[in-house]
Amino acid sequence: MSMHTAYRLAAHAVRARYADQRPELLAGLNALTGRDVHVIKGVHDSAQKVLDCLGVPHRMGQSFTPKKAAIVFGNCGWRTHAPAEIAAWVDGGGWLITSDWSLDVVGAAFPNTIRRMPGQQSGDEVVGMEPAADSAFADVVVLGCDPQWWLEAASYPIEVLDDVAVQIEAASHELLARFGAPAVAARFDWGAGHVFHVISHFWLKKTRQADARHSGSAADFMRIGMRLSDARISEVFAAAKVRPERVPESLNFASLQSAVTSTELIARLCIDACADIKREAPANTDDDEPLVVPKRSLWRLLFG
Repeated sequence: MSMHTAYRLAAHAVRARYADQRPELLAGLNALTGRDVHVIKGVHDSAQKVLDCLGVPHRMGQSFTPKKAAIVFGNCGWRTHAPAEIAAWVDGGGWLITSDWSLDVVGAAFPNTIRRMPGQQSGDEVVGMEPAADSAFADVVVLGCDPQWWLEAASYPIEVLDDVAVQIEAASHELLARFGAPAVAARFDWGAGHVFHVISHFWLKKTRQADARHSGSAADFMRIGMRLSDARISEVFAAAKVRPERVPESLNFASLQSAVTSTELIARLCIDACADIKREAPANTDDDEPLVVPKRSLWRLLFG
């Protein structure tokens, strides 16, 4: 079973967790509009697929044209010749979220913060990571069972140049041992805005079973890692159109944990960005990029 199914299940599980435990986050997620979220296609990664699974409307574009957006996702491989424009937008209050090779954009636009580790690249592999206690990942951590993060072949290790200004949101001992650069995700403030970068991709393509618990069921992760009731878990499977009795071994604790970790992160970043930017939405928009509105699905009936 593909990771797409894991992400679809993860999105419904995240919404269910918000409905039960953090209703203010569910309200923030449901309030997002197409003007709030802009995605730059890049060459690799697909942050938009996570947004689609979550049901978050967004605009897609080939270049940096955020206009009134609160948050911009720059997929891996995005290139730009206007780093000063990006820095000015973030300085004015925008949130820029980037992945993997877009670290070159971040390094050019925001000097002396983070950059790619010179001469270093990962293989096609999976590493364990440890989220910071106050990070956007922290709510779905299972003690003793680290989340797994897939590294694309030739992912860029993240070198932190200012360890005071830059906060490491999640770290990996495996990355530290191999590259001397432990960051899986890092963030920093820039003027009134914020920048958040992850190694590899938001749309993870595979995971691994690092210990016995990782080979458990997807329902186990929802029960232990997300603290969902059995009734809610049944609703999540139904909303995702996944039959529990037919779930293959590939859709297990580890794969759902990876998908939920990435999905929860994107949801929280969108919610936090829009809550942070207090502005009046314009009556209309002249954006050229098409608005992507995910199809209505059962999660709207179940979780608002």
